[in-house]
Amino acid sequence: RDFAFQDEGISSVENLLRKSSAVINQWETTPNHNKNDLLDSLPSDFYKLLELMTISRSRKHITSYYGNSSVGKFPSKNKPETRRPEIDSHEKLLKFADTNELLESLELSVYTPTKYIKSEYQKTYAEKYSLKGKRGGSMDFQTQSKGMIVMHRFNLFKRLESSVYSFAETIRRLMGKIDRTMEILNRGGFVDEETGTTDEEYEYLEGKYEIEVAHLRVADYLYDLEGDKIILEKIYNDAKSILDENRDLKIRTLQDEIIKKVTQMPYNSGNKKIIVFTAFSDTAEYIYQQIADELKENHLYTACVTGKGVKTNNKHVDNDFNSLLCAFSPKSKMKKEIPADKQIDILIGTDCISEGQNLQDCDTVINFDIQWNPVSLIQRFGRIDRIGSTNERIQMINFF
Repeated sequence: RDFAFQDEGISSVENLLRKSSAVINQWETTPNHNKNDLLDSLPSDFYKLLELMTISRSRKHITSYYGNSSVGKFPSKNKPETRRPEIDSHEKLLKFADTNELLESLELSVYTPTKYIKSEYQKTYAEKYSLKGKRGGSMDFQTQSKGMIVMHRFNLFKRLESSVYSFAETIRRLMGKIDRTMEILNRGGFVDEETGTTDEEYEYLEGKYEIEVAHLRVADYLYDLEGDKIILEKIYNDAKSILDENRDLKIRTLQDEIIKKVTQMPYNSGNKKIIVFTAFSDTAEYIYQQIADELKENHLYTACVTGKGVKTNNKHVDNDFNSLLCAFSPKSKMKKEIPADKQIDILIGTDCISEGQNLQDCDTVINFDIQWNPVSLIQRFGRIDRIGSTNERIQMINFF
């Protein structure tokens, strides 16, 4: 009702929202606006309305009003533990400091062809591909190229931190992209200065901007691409050696951590369940490939859930998203016990299962890689840190 909060001094909710919308719309049209100006401009009754309508349920509030013998309680949280394994079990290849230095030396020019546009054509492409922002700001190709390089280098670091397998896959794809770009540059249409004739077949580089090869400083571009390729081949060969020779220390450390937990059950008697989180689907599938068969020999069943699909080595569990999660956490998901041979013991997943899932039959979360947004870690741990858990204690283990 429009007058529902009249007793609180808000005579009309509709009028208040209309005024607040007008302030927000005006703020958005103001050049160089900032959030503090908006917060200062909104009507005071708007904040009062938010206060009246917002429900904030803290852990203490939930325990006080919803925690009883039938619902249960929150488990106690152990202090998070950290594991810092090297990439190579021989501690020779892909050392973090050395690899970071190599990654920093990359030009990553395959992502920034605009950096090599000849000066006489730069204005043409700047006009063709307007770089103006929605709010009137502008950017030149050089500035944009720097931003692209930072973004792609950042992704390489994240992949390195995730797993040697996902890192190797990224390097392999990057080298393939470089090869395709070099091929286009070498065969592209160009103006023959001696005869004045022009190729009729123009070649263009793939990407956001369609750039005629003849308009690029091809020699400079090829030089930088070749330089990157030499560095990437060295990194890729090291990564392949680690994988081919079974020298991945991080995956071995994870295997040891899982075996120790399921044999000793240090947190809650009888609880073998573990969730292993990773940011990348190919890392999740790699972990599954490396550990599932060995764990099955010890009568432990594993499942892998990513945005690309699901899989399990338990033939008694249907191969779909909901069935796997119910088999992993039957008490919280189905409110009943099921036989051990129809359960999942180890769940490997990406952040597609980090929100909205009750998985508190489990008492251990292992972050195989660290999301750079700390909120993601809270969401991951929140799958087992839930009221109604039958666990006395729960544990987070982080791999760095």
